[in-house]
Amino acid sequence: MDATKFFADAPKRSVQIGETLHLFVGSGDAFTAKIEATIKRALESGKTVTENGVSRWIEKHEFINTRASVPSERYRWHADGNRVKAAKFLVTRQADGSVRKKRIGIGWVKI
Repeated sequence: MDATKFFADAPKRSVQIGETLHLFVGSGDAFTAKIEATIKRALESGKTVTENGVSRWIEKHEFINTRASVPSERYRWHADGNRVKAAKFLVTRQADGSVRKKRIGIGWVKI
């Protein structure tokens, strides 16, 4: 089979991760799982993922006690002293510009 014909006829999915455009060629459940795993790793590493005009990224918002008088006491510090407690949100901006935030968990982040 001619490679040009194979790529022309094969199902394709393009995903922009950060500044890089990724073109995935293939089909099936394993193919879809590999793409989703790649997207998940990119989001967790702080990159923006754009597909079909829809952008997604993860924001982390630290829990802050506004009543604390000392700035360092405003955060919930981890026992190691290097991280603070934060909520993680998956932010989705649709092609029409509307934005939705969905809380996806709580964790520790370095500040």
